[in-house]
Amino acid sequence: MGKYLITKLHEEFASLLKDPEVTKDYCSFYSSVVNWIKQKKKYFTKEIMERWRLDVLVNLDPNEYIVDEPDIDLSTEALRFEKIPPDKIDTLAMLIGDTLWDMVTIYSEKRLSCM
Repeated sequence: MGKYLITKLHEEFASLLKDPEVTKDYCSFYSSVVNWIKQKKKYFTKEIMERWRLDVLVNLDPNEYIVDEPDIDLSTEALRFEKIPPDKIDTLAMLIGDTLWDMVTIYSEKRLSCM
């Protein structure tokens, strides 16, 4: 995948994170990021999805798995992503996956913030 395309995806993702509707709460953030990944499935191949465990994240029910107070400041996520321009799709997938994994619990009986 070319550097131009990675740059465009990165810019588009950072722009998504600037939307106040996306960052109004953790559930909106999580759901918006998952929807964005699904829209870009042409770039996030099965191998990339599995490597960074995005395949698991896009199928989690945020109503059951998002923790009450993740250690993520939604108001600064766009700035954080802008400062780390990825050089390949794997790097972008890793950054996104790390953020989403910080927001979820592995215990499905834990029903929290998206309710």
